[in-house]
Amino acid sequence: MAEFAFRLAERIESSPLFQEALADLQKQSLIPLVGGQSSLETVRAARLSEAAIALARSTEPRHQGLAQDIAYSLVACDADSRLRGVWRHILAETGNFPAGDYVSDRPLIEQELPWTLKVREAARRDQNTVNVLGREIVFTDFQADVWSRLHGHQFVNVSAPTSAGKSFLVQMYLLDELANTQATRNIVYLVPSRSLIFEVQASLTHALKPLADRVVVSSVPQVHDDLHAGKSLVFVLTQERLQTILNESTIEFDVVIVDEAQQIGDADRGILLLGCLEDALTRHPESKMLFITPSSKDARTIAPLLGAKEVQTVRSAVRPVRQNLLFVTCSGRKPSRMVSVQLHRQGQDNLNVGSILTERSTAKDDRLVTAALELGKDGQSIVYAWAPSTADKAASDLADGLPKLENFVDSPLEKLSSFVAEHIHPEFKLAKVLRKGVGVHYGRLPTTISKAVEEYFDEGHIKYLVCTSTLLQGVNLPARNIFLKNPKKGTKGPLEANEFWNLAGRAGRLKRDTHGNVFLVDYEDWESQPVSDQQTTDVEPSICDALGTKQELVLTYAQDLHHKSGVKKEALAESVFTRLFLDARDGTIDQTIERALARYPTVSASALKDAVMAAQDRVSLPTSLLRRNNLISPLRQQALYDHFTERASDRMLSSMILVHPRSKYPDAKTQLETALRAIHTHLEGKLTNEEFFYGWFALAWMRGDSLRSLIDNRVAWELRKAKLEAFEPEKIGSFARTVMEQVETKLRYHYVKYLRCYMDILTHKLFEIGRSDEAEMPPIPLFLELGACERTLVSAMELGMSRIAALEVSKFLPKDKDAGFIRQELKAKWFWRGELSPFVVRELERLGLLD
Repeated sequence: MAEFAFRLAERIESSPLFQEALADLQKQSLIPLVGGQSSLETVRAARLSEAAIALARSTEPRHQGLAQDIAYSLVACDADSRLRGVWRHILAETGNFPAGDYVSDRPLIEQELPWTLKVREAARRDQNTVNVLGREIVFTDFQADVWSRLHGHQFVNVSAPTSAGKSFLVQMYLLDELANTQATRNIVYLVPSRSLIFEVQASLTHALKPLADRVVVSSVPQVHDDLHAGKSLVFVLTQERLQTILNESTIEFDVVIVDEAQQIGDADRGILLLGCLEDALTRHPESKMLFITPSSKDARTIAPLLGAKEVQTVRSAVRPVRQNLLFVTCSGRKPSRMVSVQLHRQGQDNLNVGSILTERSTAKDDRLVTAALELGKDGQSIVYAWAPSTADKAASDLADGLPKLENFVDSPLEKLSSFVAEHIHPEFKLAKVLRKGVGVHYGRLPTTISKAVEEYFDEGHIKYLVCTSTLLQGVNLPARNIFLKNPKKGTKGPLEANEFWNLAGRAGRLKRDTHGNVFLVDYEDWESQPVSDQQTTDVEPSICDALGTKQELVLTYAQDLHHKSGVKKEALAESVFTRLFLDARDGTIDQTIERALARYPTVSASALKDAVMAAQDRVSLPTSLLRRNNLISPLRQQALYDHFTERASDRMLSSMILVHPRSKYPDAKTQLETALRAIHTHLEGKLTNEEFFYGWFALAWMRGDSLRSLIDNRVAWELRKAKLEAFEPEKIGSFARTVMEQVETKLRYHYVKYLRCYMDILTHKLFEIGRSDEAEMPPIPLFLELGACERTLVSAMELGMSRIAALEVSKFLPKDKDAGFIRQELKAKWFWRGELSPFVVRELERLGLLD
């Protein structure tokens, strides 16, 4: 039967009459983009529906995808409403039940279908239905396959397009796992960036709400025996935070979920992620591991590095929403300026959709914005920008091309604009463009603001959203339209093919749109041509890439016994050298090299191994200490230890012990500056006086100074330096972006990493010389990452609050309270809910902290 269905689908697909009808359908479904009206003959719609039913019964993904596209296109044309039951059946036949229910929400028994098709659809639906806490959930075929693998195997690798329902599936799996066991479980959900922590924590908190009395969801890497006793723990962490909790506790994880697992190929952070996974597996060899990637990447290469002999892989190439790749060209001079659109068709000539006249500029630098304004009128649109500065510029240009909004006063947009002005700066571009229904989204924005922007876009208040590569890190922002023009990833050059397809996958929202449009502006002028490269590629872990193709860089670093630490272009080399150094200490260096070079059988690492072995005698620090800081060269760590040894001999070590940020004696600022100077000189191996700026900056951040006050200080300093009374608004926006970047990259990442290492080595030295009573220091790295040092603030963030929300809530609470106290106070009727910002209230509601 399967063979017959496949052969029939092949005959249909190759039929010239079918191809002619399909081209007509595709054009008619897209003609509204250029001002036309869809028109499809009823007879043609019926025949295409019949063809789609046959295509859907083939097991070939290409045929199923084509059937799904036909159904969606027929819905878009609204060719014959009497056929909606048939279109729903086509989507159900491909296993896409959510889409089918969107097309027609009438009960199956009421659909205008032959009884044989009703029985077939009912059987398919029943096969994909699971029961979770008494709730019946109908999965897609892909979700049902993953569900069964997760319940029967230790290592599962999942590769599927955006909007395939991966996040929902994981939430239901965790709910089912935690509900069906009396034992406490420890689970970690790994995300690639801090910007994703809040979103994932909020969604998991909501999903696990039925178990709220026995499950704690946290993003702070701490285990509290008193608060967490007898409860299952679900942590949402980056790999840096996972390393912290592994270093500071003996916790064992029953389940490890790695979202956007292709990040294991991200230079030094990829090396860290691999090390954390190995540590988790060493502590609990039966730990279940799930690796999730977009459809353009396959993470089957990860598990073998962990020693896994069997990996269950589930792939899906069928996108749950029809996605159109549309080439856009601009031409002509006023008054004959034209914007033309063509549909890309794999293996066929492009299909001309049509052209529209425009009065807007078609100059090369203006075409992206012109295309978005002319073609993005229907639905909401994402415009891709390669950097925060270009995002602000594009948002400003979009706003200039839009009319003033009616009823802006007292509207949701005015409230958000005022909130941005209060917490960042009145001259910040986002605060201004919101007045025209335009938003900006990039990783440096405070969590409360970025989440509010996401929600406003989801709710339709924001029509155009300009985004940077944060979209590539899993931020959940699907849209009807996406506009791209020679897309780049920061300063790293053009997007790779897999990144392009990951980004394109954001077009179209399941159960909201019949299709998503990806507009490629001036495609022929792009530096790369990713459309022709659609194959799925294996994830290349950093350790494999370093030893297989970049070994010379690592060897050069290893042979230079005076190398530096923290140099961006040497980050991969430093992390790999450190990894191999530690493996040599443990006697596992040969195993690591063998696993990393499994795909490079002709490559030898003997010279690199010799260089690593030669460095062993230069380091006396214990392996356990070096492993806690496994992204920093052991030679640089030894240099700092030697410095402490010298300071101990001249009785200066006390001046290097870190104190609480609120401490006046010893002075916190002086102690911190001394520590940063030692970090710069000995750990990093560079000459600089940055400790004076970052000493003040870090202290202000840890003490809870608002981002707005830090930006105001920067503007005032720049004014004094320039001897001016005021700056242009664009200049102030630039200063705001700089401060936010310094917070995210320098304070919350760079100095967190180096201060943790500094404190570890200093503690080791104090114990070594018999001064263990002085080794108890406050958790400065945690304070620095959170931007808080008061117990109440830290506890509020442990509950999932952003820094802005925690600062606001803490105004109404005593200073030295734990998370349990805060949760109870927020539930109390007397709590000052009316005094909180509406955006903070919404955040607390998402986290389940307010009734």
